[in-house]
Amino acid sequence: MLGDTAVAIHPEDARYTSYHGKKVRHPFNGRLLPIVLDAELVDMSFGTGCVKITPAQAPNDFATAKRHDLEMINIFTDVGAINENGGPYQGMKRFDVRTKIVKDLEALGLYRGKQDNPMRVPVCSRSKDIIEPLVKPQWWVDCSKMAADACQVGDETAAKTPLRCPSNRP
Repeated sequence: MLGDTAVAIHPEDARYTSYHGKKVRHPFNGRLLPIVLDAELVDMSFGTGCVKITPAQAPNDFATAKRHDLEMINIFTDVGAINENGGPYQGMKRFDVRTKIVKDLEALGLYRGKQDNPMRVPVCSRSKDIIEPLVKPQWWVDCSKMAADACQVGDETAAKTPLRCPSNRP
């Protein structure tokens, strides 16, 4: 919730036509969040028909943010604590924050309850921790030249060593 940048509604949902083009205020940081119309993400027959968009932490929300040119706000440090974008929750552990946000929403009179929803939660195979998606710069190394050079050295020294370079090299 701390990284929310919009609320999506279905453009054909009659319950929310008066909200087209409007904004809502985030209850904890005061940021104005646009209400975007998105028929791809929102199923108007599911729940309230409104979907909060947290692009930096959810893959479907990331795609929605790209379609609507929304800001990506990362709320996590590299060790999973809440960063400066989490406002009053900065420094807290992610699961502690979830409990605290529910209490704070109750105190503000904004909490409306919770329901279990079937969903896929990514879990690390080794630690069994829940994996939180993060938007991070990615880089790759083109290894084709390095592999070709290594194979050439292997070919040149083949008579001296039993090691052979694979025949499917570049």
